[in-house]
Amino acid sequence: MKSLRFDIYLPLFYNDKKKVEPYKFVDTFQELTTRFCGCSYDENNMIGAWIDKETNQQFADQNRVYHVVCKSTVDNKKWMREYKQQLADRFKQLEIFMYYIEVYKF
Repeated sequence: MKSLRFDIYLPLFYNDKKKVEPYKFVDTFQELTTRFCGCSYDENNMIGAWIDKETNQQFADQNRVYHVVCKSTVDNKKWMREYKQQLADRFKQLEIFMYYIEVYKF
């Protein structure tokens, strides 16, 4: 069966430059581990920027990237779409950058 790898970019700082509380990362890691029986993240920060298309405002980001590998099912994709909004609320973001790719485990 095909698997998916979700990459979830979580900001280290809010848009007002205040540092995100560490428990939010711990909670997220635990939720993903519980749901998918595993989760990993990169210790190195991912540096990036994006432009809000509506306001043309540019935001600079430092992120921690979480990785989840799971079965490629409609349920898992639906759950992640819904979870993405939860994360946007938790981390006080307009949007959380998340994507998935197909992977083949062996």
